[in-house]
Amino acid sequence: MDLGVNPINGIASNVVNNKDQASTPLSTKTNNYINCDGNQNDDLDGKENSTKLKAENERLSTEIIRLRKLLENSPDGAIGGIGVDLSDSNSYDAHSTDGSGSRLDRLENELKSARNQIAQLKIERKKLKSDKNDLLAQVKQLCSSLQDKEQELRDFIRNYEQRIRETETNNVKMSTEREREPGDFTWNPITEEGYAEKLRLLREASQVPMERWRASQVLAWLDVALGMPQYSSRCSENIKSGKVLLELNDVELETGIGLVHPMHKKKMRLAIEEQRRPDLIRYPSIGQLGHTWVVSEWLPDIGLPQYAENFLNSMVDARMLDTLSKKELEKYLGVTRKFHQASIVHDSGVHGGLVVLEPSFSGDTMASALGIPQSKSIIRRHLTTEFDALILPARATLGQGIRSGTGVVPITGPGGLQQHYATTDRRSSGSRMIL
Repeated sequence: MDLGVNPINGIASNVVNNKDQASTPLSTKTNNYINCDGNQNDDLDGKENSTKLKAENERLSTEIIRLRKLLENSPDGAIGGIGVDLSDSNSYDAHSTDGSGSRLDRLENELKSARNQIAQLKIERKKLKSDKNDLLAQVKQLCSSLQDKEQELRDFIRNYEQRIRETETNNVKMSTEREREPGDFTWNPITEEGYAEKLRLLREASQVPMERWRASQVLAWLDVALGMPQYSSRCSENIKSGKVLLELNDVELETGIGLVHPMHKKKMRLAIEEQRRPDLIRYPSIGQLGHTWVVSEWLPDIGLPQYAENFLNSMVDARMLDTLSKKELEKYLGVTRKFHQASIVHDSGVHGGLVVLEPSFSGDTMASALGIPQSKSIIRRHLTTEFDALILPARATLGQGIRSGTGVVPITGPGGLQQHYATTDRRSSGSRMIL
């Protein structure tokens, strides 16, 4: 049902159309009458004709008004008003008014209902619009939060990748240091001028305590005195003075300088402690014997050149020789045999000092060291007899010297060579070291 069309307007338009249709023949008839009457009175005088025409015109006008009123009240009335009673037209008008009134009430009720529905739709539309605005605000807030979280995630990933790259670089550097050749300790050779400058810095540093050393003096001490130039780059980055170096613990030595090898760390720690309390050092000149001297001279002298590679990799100097334990000899230097640990074996032979000084060393031990199998009992028995004849008198002479309290016992060996020895503190291996 179209609510925009007013039914009353429709009824009025129909009445007007019918009225126009009814009035059209009457107007034509009236005009014809006027024309006809005018033709009959053409011969009258102008004054009489004018009066008659005026009277006729007024009468016709009154008739037209009456007919129009009848047409407005009754659309089915007779044309020209002939035979139409006003009372009949009034009764018809009242009847039509009652019918249109009930219809009008019904239409007004429908119109009110439609208006109420429209008002409810408008309210719902406003509510939906408000909900839409709320949702848009929440979506904007979520987008902003997602952007922040995305930026945080990107920063985390970037930092994580950077740390991974740094870790990989450090691992490669550490693996390179571990896998390099035994003699490849310095890949940046020191020129003659640079070496002379480092010697000058060392002489200056020897005149002042370590806590007053500058960074250049620390580097000279590390490169020349300790012979550890492979750690110079990390040391120059993190160690700015001797005071900083004195305050480092073992963990900081590893992270700050890169001392990963336990023996390298021990060497650095012994050297630092020597500089911290030089008055407590038993052998002040021991620092002058570096790892090169240990590998090239000391190991061949005591008959252990086969361990030179392990000693060189561990950079064992004279300070470390005085503090080596059985565990370190076995784990880091590869010295697993008991008498090798006592520093007395030359390839398959045995050093004479251990034979005399070690009471548990017997003829059978000598045969085992020489690789004589148990099946060759005659050879082993002969070796034991000669061993006892040679060693037992020497041990007796040693016991007499110890009881006399001199601490120094002359031993006359083959060729009349006289050697002097002194006993030292007992080590963890249970043997005595030869100095």
